Formats: sequence, structure tokens, C-alpha cells
Amino acid sequence: MSEITEETRVQPDSVGAFESLTLFKVKFDAAESTRSKELFGNGRMQVKVQVLVAGADVNGNAVHVPSEVMDSIELVHYLSGQPLSNGWRASDEQGRFTLESRFSTNDVSESYDDDTVHPQVRTFWVSSSSAGETQVGARLTANQQVIRSNGSTLYSAHDSSVTLSAKEPSAYSIESFRWQQVRR
Repeated sequence: MSEITEETRVQPDSVGAFESLTLFKVKFDAAESTRSKELFGNGRMQVKVQVLVAGADVNGNAVHVPSEVMDSIELVHYLSGQPLSNGWRASDEQGRFTLESRFSTNDVSESYDDDTVHPQVRTFWVSSSSAGETQVGARLTANQQVIRSNGSTLYSAHDSSVTLSAKEPSAYSIESFRWQQVRR
């Protein structure tokens, strides 16, 4: 199961049904200025990537983004809009080897001053099984339309991504170690 945090404030009686996205952003769990991270391309080390989404009704009032829209979110290669591939993998489950920021926070709403925008968050854990670099974006389906965070979708003003660089895991030869007998 993925981690989905719902923090959208819905105003009773004055709000309509979900109509459009007001926010569609891909970020790390770190400060807003962090746009890239490194990890080892060993298939086990993971980086936390979050997708923030906020919705509006026809009148522009903040509304809850429906669960089917949240469930449709997936991470993609930013340039092609296709699902992660070539060794890159996104999971809903956190593994044992996670690279998280010292500045990590679970309360995303603290970074937003505008009371009308409290995004819902879908969290993924990204790993790579080989060395390389990719720019990660997201896509979702809302109102029977696929929307990508790379700004390539018709009428889409959303342009957001993060860059991941997977380093070749360190390999040590047997000669790198010194073996000594220890008496007990």
C-alpha cells in the first residue's frame, strides 16, 4: 500500500465536485530547493519521492482529490512520460536501505502559506539496479485525461520533476582485506 496523506481543507456547503488540478508537483522529502539526489545502483538503496496534488471545483474552490485520481498516480521518466524502466523502479513500500533527508517532514502543509492549498501526498520509494541518471516526473488520470508533470499534456501548466543519479556500487576485491586469525 502506498502512503497517501490527505490534507485538503474542504469548505462545507460551498464546494462542488473535483474539476481540475491546482497543484501537481514531484519532490523529495527534503527542502524545496533539493532537486537532485544520488543513490547506489544496487537495486536496494531507495530514495523517497513524493507527488503533491491539490484540486479545485468549477469555481476554483479547493476540493478533495478523489481516491481514483490519487491511486492512478505513477512515477515516469520526465522526458518520455513512460513508466520507470531500464533498472529504475518505484515501489509503494519502503525497504531497509532508504536515503532520507535530515530535513524530512511528514507535515507537507507547513511549507504552504496559502490556507486554500493543502495538498494530498502520494509517496513512492525509488531504486535503481544499475548506474545511470534519470529525471523523474509523474502522471495521473483525472476526468478521463492523462496529465503529466512534464507540461506536455494539453492545457497542462504543471512542470515538475526531480533528478536521480545512481552510482555504481563499490566493489572490493579480496586483496583489499587483511585476514588475521584471532584467538579467543
